[in-house]
Amino acid sequence: MPLIAIISRQGDSPGVDVQSWVVMIDEHASLKRPPPRDIVNLFTKQPTVWHPEPTQASIVIDSEEVGSIDTTIDGSNQLDVYAREGKRDVVLAIAEEVASGLDAKVERVDFDS
Repeated sequence: MPLIAIISRQGDSPGVDVQSWVVMIDEHASLKRPPPRDIVNLFTKQPTVWHPEPTQASIVIDSEEVGSIDTTIDGSNQLDVYAREGKRDVVLAIAEEVASGLDAKVERVDFDS
């Protein structure tokens, strides 16, 4: 899924309150925690179970995963928003709801420009 937006805190704050984000995942009707998955460890080549981080959320509409939101990998306390092809608008609407609840803003990412 391509990155379509970043949710960041407004003003001079240190970023999105990650604990509030984790709580919001459980409270928002369209956010679901990804289930653990069986994978093969790339280093040992042995089967293992992957457990998602508590900051990872799938965006699910009508039982279909249309996108996801997770903290940025650089530790800046921003949230990266991803959408499946054709689902950008619905995912952006959910991202706006999330941002509003976190006193943050959505910055759209446009790689086509």
